[in-house]
Amino acid sequence: MRLPTLVISIAAIAALLTSSVPAADEAYVAQAVITTGVTASAQPQTDNLTIVDYTIGSVMFYTEINGLSGEVVAHRWFYEDQEVSSITIQLSSNNSLNWSQSSITPSQLGKWEVQLVDSDGDILAVRRFDVVESGRTVNTIVQEQAVDSCSVKLAGLRTQIEEHPGVDYYGFLYEKQAIRCAEGQKEQMIRKQSENKRQLQTNE
Repeated sequence: MRLPTLVISIAAIAALLTSSVPAADEAYVAQAVITTGVTASAQPQTDNLTIVDYTIGSVMFYTEINGLSGEVVAHRWFYEDQEVSSITIQLSSNNSLNWSQSSITPSQLGKWEVQLVDSDGDILAVRRFDVVESGRTVNTIVQEQAVDSCSVKLAGLRTQIEEHPGVDYYGFLYEKQAIRCAEGQKEQMIRKQSENKRQLQTNE
């Protein structure tokens, strides 16, 4: 009597696994990558970049889109929340490989974002990256972001203390967070001093 139940369970699992695989004509974004270039076989040269040294001069946004043959999409490039370019792309097949490129200058350090949007303006994919000065490391960026996050957390805890003056717990959390922030700021200062010292030695 257990055999039919076992067969049904296997069939249900198979159906679940099959349903997770997109159909050949189903529209979906298979890849959306910030990269330094495209290979001869039309694949991105690098994995998705989140930190970019401005000295490379330019970056590419590479997309692979399935199931939208004949449709029009766009790559929209933003620098510090301001759109700097929009590249319109006509999809010619159900498996369309496309890429656009944006130059980067020393005056464009900071936060970048690229959107893949359809003809209705709906966002299909978003990738973000930071353009940094030559020599800055990923650890430096992460440390700075952590310090910014600390400031936000402290502000939130101050609000909780003001709204709940009789609750000591928020004061306890604030003190612990303040210590963490102070340690993070100290580490960032030491890191910056080391980077400045290396830069001076390089210039000598």
